[in-house]
Amino acid sequence: MNTSPSLGVSETTATKHLLGAAGSPQLRPIRIPHDLTAVADLVELCFAPTLDEDGRRFIRQMRRAGSSRSALSALGSLTSSIRGFVWVEQDEIVGNLNLLAVRVRGQRAYLVANVSVHPDFRGRGIAHQMTRAAISMAETNSVRRMWLQVDENNLIAQQLYRDYDFVEQARRTLWHSRPELSQVKIPPSVKVKPARAADWRQQRHWLNRFYGPEVRWNLPFQMQVYAPGLIGGLLRLLGEQKIRQWSAFHRGAWIGSLTWQSSYAMADWLWLAAPPEKRSLAILSLIPQAYQDLRNANLLRPGRTLAVNFPAGDSAETFEAVGFAHHNTLIWMERVEA
Repeated sequence: MNTSPSLGVSETTATKHLLGAAGSPQLRPIRIPHDLTAVADLVELCFAPTLDEDGRRFIRQMRRAGSSRSALSALGSLTSSIRGFVWVEQDEIVGNLNLLAVRVRGQRAYLVANVSVHPDFRGRGIAHQMTRAAISMAETNSVRRMWLQVDENNLIAQQLYRDYDFVEQARRTLWHSRPELSQVKIPPSVKVKPARAADWRQQRHWLNRFYGPEVRWNLPFQMQVYAPGLIGGLLRLLGEQKIRQWSAFHRGAWIGSLTWQSSYAMADWLWLAAPPEKRSLAILSLIPQAYQDLRNANLLRPGRTLAVNFPAGDSAETFEAVGFAHHNTLIWMERVEA
């Protein structure tokens, strides 16, 4: 996700305009760092069942930033790009909506995040009013595009966003590896080798299919880094992440490629490229070989997992067979102002 520190119109001007229109004294702009601890508590309460270790770590960072100037400084540009609203009842924050300034396909946009309402205050239209305020801020700042992600099981939230003209653009499942991944055996009819420059044309085609522009802007996906040749080699040499790539061949024919990319988060990423007719065989071959090679090279740190972000419903049984567990399925929705 590429954040942008400013969107032009001052936040003070924008919020005065929209709060006047909203007409609710309980709604106000979020105050950084003053509100961070209370917002962290609310987000944790509302999303506890779905939080992974990275989410819990971010909440801990928010709490530290709310109570320590040095911790706030450590979060750097992230806090400067956060704006949004809280809903206050009797001096307690019971609702929150964050807006992150991002760029999508080269255009300015807002990412709506951490929309949460305390369970005791739901059903009162708080989420609706915060969403209206967010849209008004975007309009005042001349930001035409807004994005958000919502869990596929949260039907109430989906309907709320549809009411405000958000349209589904993609549905993605996040898979995390389980410890038994190492027990998966590679099919003997398949040979897995380090990826070659000759494989790149097909690999690039399927990477573009699986990680198109509607989703890659908010993923740590870097097509140029994976490419063979001088530019890709220099980017890998100068980059902070480690990269490893493999290709699989069935009876001598290419059936898929896999890229491993290290991460500072709790999970390293796998990016898969494979045609539909050979996808299951490619997954069953590439992932176990990658796991074995990474473990032999001491690149799998203790306690860490591997993560795959993939179109929802695609190859689900195969990912489970190869030792991955469903973490969540998110609907990516976009709103475009006419």
